[in-house]
Amino acid sequence: MTKTLFYAVGSLVIIGAASCSNTGTNTPATQDSTTVTTTTTTTVHRKYAGSFFPQPSLKYMDLRSSKEVSARVDNSLGEIVNDETNEPLEFIVEPRTHDTIYAVTGAVVNNFIIHDSTGTMRVDTIRMNAMAGNMPTSTGGDEVGKVKYKEKANGKIKYKDDNEKIKEKNGVIITTHK
Repeated sequence: MTKTLFYAVGSLVIIGAASCSNTGTNTPATQDSTTVTTTTTTTVHRKYAGSFFPQPSLKYMDLRSSKEVSARVDNSLGEIVNDETNEPLEFIVEPRTHDTIYAVTGAVVNNFIIHDSTGTMRVDTIRMNAMAGNMPTSTGGDEVGKVKYKEKANGKIKYKDDNEKIKEKNGVIITTHK
């Protein structure tokens, strides 16, 4: 009985091996393989939301470098850049109206630029929002969270939060960092 079982299993192995061989077919035993590498580049476009659009025929004053530059809106950054170097601009002065433009947003920021002790310029968004009516103000002062804002009857302002203190003294904005 063991011999019969051995012959039966042996026959199945031989038949299986014969059916898997490639003899008698035209398919090559080795096939060429090609590796395809696909590179995908994603470009994020940010929509420029500003109302100011630089004119190509005008030269604008870059407040950082104090040089005249050509400016344009960069659609991938969504902000105004130097047309020659493609570097983002921060503050430019429009030559016809003498308005100071915050190039990141295109907003007119006349009288809302703060120069801190390190020489860095930034937009005084607290005062700008207060003047636009986006923040509660009164002559008595208001507390919003951990921010204190006070506007006096003579138009001078004081602002204080956990990180800095801003006040106006003799027409000069003074910023103190904690």
